[in-house]
Amino acid sequence: MLADLEARVRRYAAKRLALRSRVDGLQAEMDAARRKRLPAIRRSVEEVAAARSELEAAIAANPDAFVRPRTLVIEGVRIGFTKQKGRLVIADRERLLALIRRHFPEQAAVLIKTTEAPVRAALARLPASDLKRLGVTVEDTGDAVVIKPTDGEVEKVVEALLEDARRSGGEAA
Repeated sequence: MLADLEARVRRYAAKRLALRSRVDGLQAEMDAARRKRLPAIRRSVEEVAAARSELEAAIAANPDAFVRPRTLVIEGVRIGFTKQKGRLVIADRERLLALIRRHFPEQAAVLIKTTEAPVRAALARLPASDLKRLGVTVEDTGDAVVIKPTDGEVEKVVEALLEDARRSGGEAA
């Protein structure tokens, strides 16, 4: 029985080694392509950033061009002005809560969030008998098959490819 399992593990490990070799090759090709194209991409990013800054300054200098309508679409790019939503800045949370309770006691339930929830980590430390008294059941505690290679960083890429293959019902190449 164990000899059969060892043979199956050897076949599995050999298939994974072939897959890892292909993934390593793909990664090397992607790294080479990245090194080759990255300088031009960086230049383009800088050019786009500079052009955006110029455009932003020109729009800011001409607000009267955007009275009605407040925005225009030119070459697929929307330009103009829009009203910002704004954001609330709360300097002292405790003081704000006290002021809400003092000035708007009838709205406190709406303006103040109170949350109660079981603490799962603490519950997990309780004995099974106590959990049963609380009506909490523990699921998925049986044995599960373990097949976990011990190789390194490429493992994440390999596992992602295998998961995609499992989801699509196909096989990894």
